[in-house]
Amino acid sequence: MDFDKLLQGHYTELHEIENSNYQIRKQASLSIISCRRILSKMSHIIINTPFQNEAAEILFFKKIKSIPLSQLIYNTKILNFENQYPKAIKKVQTKYIKKEIRKVNRFYDYNLDFIQYVREERVNFDAQFYTRTNGDILNYTNLSLCRFLPEFTTSHDFLLAKVIGFDLYIHFLQNKLYSLKGNISDNQEQSKLQWTSSKAALTELIYALHSSGAINRGAVDLKEIARATERIFNVELKDYYRTFIEIRARKTRSTRFIDSLKESLVKRMEESDA
Repeated sequence: MDFDKLLQGHYTELHEIENSNYQIRKQASLSIISCRRILSKMSHIIINTPFQNEAAEILFFKKIKSIPLSQLIYNTKILNFENQYPKAIKKVQTKYIKKEIRKVNRFYDYNLDFIQYVREERVNFDAQFYTRTNGDILNYTNLSLCRFLPEFTTSHDFLLAKVIGFDLYIHFLQNKLYSLKGNISDNQEQSKLQWTSSKAALTELIYALHSSGAINRGAVDLKEIARATERIFNVELKDYYRTFIEIRARKTRSTRFIDSLKESLVKRMEESDA
């Protein structure tokens, strides 16, 4: 089963929505419709087409289904947030955002073991978490699982998507909180530099810098690097977590921009030596 074309169409639709002039509520609503549509198509394929082997089943429920499902969760959270966001003074708005952040952190604390499993990219329990043979251990008290047919659900695929979706959501909340405090102080000079490559390329660079530990000896949050980069290059990355998910899903040359940087530097050195 090849879902590349289906996902590519989904990415294109989400990017068109994101780059539209619609307000954020409308964008979230349209994104939810898109996610539900692709999940419906995936469900039809999975129910009517058997997997070739266990590895293919794990790949789908771990890496493929989680993309639109996490976006569905994320955009649902955004829509609910915007509908309930106080139209009041900054103090009240700040209090509401911090309350939402605490809710996300409680979710992280409650699912700490599984989240650690995901963050460390472990695979030893993948057969248990991401195949339907373990459907009898589903958490039936979780009403969210009732939205999907048993043939289209594993014990942990929804929880995985929720982790990814909440990662996106907490980034949204942190940016919202940051914007209330003011992006640039009065005595901070506005950068004149302009990022002219793609946002995906800049996202690669940010994650590479964070992963290398080259800044503050590694004692720095990813969001701090992202915010500094946005200020320096006068660019708004928005959901760079989602962009990173798309980068990881590339079939070939997942680090295209980083590779091109190396190639450009090597070429310059060779020309200098000539």
